Amino acid sequence: MMFACVIGIIGLTFYKESAGRNLLGSFPPVASEEEASELVRTQFENPKLDTTTMPIATVRPRS
Repeated sequence: MMFACVIGIIGLTFYKESAGRNLLGSFPPVASEEEASELVRTQFENPKLDTTTMPIATVRPRS
């Protein structure tokens, strides 16, 4: 039992906090086309959005 606790403590030490972020490889949920457009416009400045883990290439916003 103590061994399992030690393994858990070690695992939690190296666990990256994901509060407020999408899971690796998942797309951010949007409810409308306007929300999707806003997400595309701010995808490079948004600290909660990691475009390197998404399964598609990033999209540059249209001018």
